Amino acid sequence: MKKVVILLNQSPFANSSFREGLEMAMAMAAVEHQVTVLYQAAAVTALTSPATAAPEILGCKNVLASQRLFSLYDINAAILASAAAAYGISAQACAIELEWLSDAEAHQLMSTSDIILSY
Repeated sequence: MKKVVILLNQSPFANSSFREGLEMAMAMAAVEHQVTVLYQAAAVTALTSPATAAPEILGCKNVLASQRLFSLYDINAAILASAAAAYGISAQACAIELEWLSDAEAHQLMSTSDIILSY
């Protein structure tokens, strides 16, 4: 079993990169890897409730349903606290359970991982 970190950087409303990252996380977890999804930069905007994000207005698929499957796949979810602060997102606004990481903690997570994939 390898430790895998999936870095999500793009907004789910910008292009398909975010959804591809979610799909890769689930695929890696399905083959017994220990997966952590780290939300950073604009990807943190995917964590708010659908009422707040309103993806259908933008013609985008709501990715919240996929994110709620993380527990089924034993995927850990973490957020870069500095990115959340930059986008004005609080723990209460997030629709899934997350581990909040400082920049140093995120660096430590990546340095102890076997595979890092960025989307």
